[in-house]
Amino acid sequence: MKKLFAILLAASMLFTVIPQGNASADTSQVAVKLVNYIGKNSSIDVKVTGNYRISETGSALNSGQTYTVKASSGVLSLYSGNQKLREFGAQFSMVPVTYGTSSTLTIQNGNSYTGTITFQAEGSIVTPVNKLPMEDYLKGVLPKEVSSAYPLESLKAQAVSARTHASRFTSAGKTMDDTTSYQVYGGYSSWQDKTSQAVDQTAGVVLMYGGTYAQTYFSASNGGMTESAENAWGGSSIPYLTAKRDPYDDSYNWSVTLNKTQISTAGLDLKNPNSWWSQVVEANKNEAANMKTFMLNNGYGGKDLKITGISSLTVDAAKNSSGRSIKGSITVQYMAKNELNPDGSIKIQTATFHDLKLSQLRAMIGNAIWKSLLVTNVTNGSNSYTVSGKGYGHGVGMSQYGMKARGKPDNPTKRFCNFTIRGQPSRVVLIPVRDLIRSLTTLI
Repeated sequence: MKKLFAILLAASMLFTVIPQGNASADTSQVAVKLVNYIGKNSSIDVKVTGNYRISETGSALNSGQTYTVKASSGVLSLYSGNQKLREFGAQFSMVPVTYGTSSTLTIQNGNSYTGTITFQAEGSIVTPVNKLPMEDYLKGVLPKEVSSAYPLESLKAQAVSARTHASRFTSAGKTMDDTTSYQVYGGYSSWQDKTSQAVDQTAGVVLMYGGTYAQTYFSASNGGMTESAENAWGGSSIPYLTAKRDPYDDSYNWSVTLNKTQISTAGLDLKNPNSWWSQVVEANKNEAANMKTFMLNNGYGGKDLKITGISSLTVDAAKNSSGRSIKGSITVQYMAKNELNPDGSIKIQTATFHDLKLSQLRAMIGNAIWKSLLVTNVTNGSNSYTVSGKGYGHGVGMSQYGMKARGKPDNPTKRFCNFTIRGQPSRVVLIPVRDLIRSLTTLI
């Protein structure tokens, strides 16, 4: 999954860090589709705090009152309790009379948002879109993407990166959403003093490469070796997103153990699965749930599945340029509820997934469980398989764990990045953490 990383390097005549206002397109405002915490609903409750009005009619909304927005066949209606106040077309907006944190809209998920919210009807689904200033958007992003316990300099790095990432989309006139597909955004409710301070102290600063916004990605941990964008996602190489050793993030280790027997059929009436089907769960409940989802999406759709065992799990020895494994295979035994043997007992069947991309095998087990492709060992035990590795996430760009280490005030000589641009180390300028903005601006 792609996320931005705090890419804090600048190469002479290659990278520049500029005030955002100097960019050619207007990126001072952002539009964010709110889907992460809301989901898909035909009606949404909205509590008004402060002075808001309906943009299309000029009608004032009562502070402290909760309204309901409903969608039906592409048409929106506004309710106060059971009373229908007005019917709109496919969209309408609630706009603050004066923008500020004293005027907010609280959506039924409990999150409060500053700025304008435009409600759009997508068939019978209500989708809110929050429009607000870039800097306040970032204050709702940083606490969701990085811990406020990190050093301030690390948070400032994240702020520059997050602003750059968002500007790539807003400069193209695109609407982002509030999920990890772009950046997780929690609105005004998620603001925290320290992360807001980081945004304020880097106000308007973005990272440019070759006249365009840099592609800024991060993962939680690269395990001591960054991944190249080319290895991770294919396509052309990006000079500043290369595979390189990271000495400040080599201590994040993980392992996952999968039982060979997931469900023992001893004592089960295999001719009457209804008597036990809903009570019996796999030994690795979460991993098995992910495996079943993978199977349902890959040739086993429409089946009610149980994983009974794992008879083979391998990771190929071949690795890419960053030392990450490339392929793996798994064989599982499973039951499908309505698939029976001639004697009426439920079948125990076998499914083999051979030569999967390791990213697919990782997703099959669960990306939050099998945490990276930087696999260091696979153990075939008597009762289980154990996969061990380093890092958490795709590993492209900057690691949040490494960023934390580099941002400590007692380590002023540590750097955020030391990438080699086009094989010319002499052209790379290293940016001291505590002098982030001052150092970068001298390169303009």
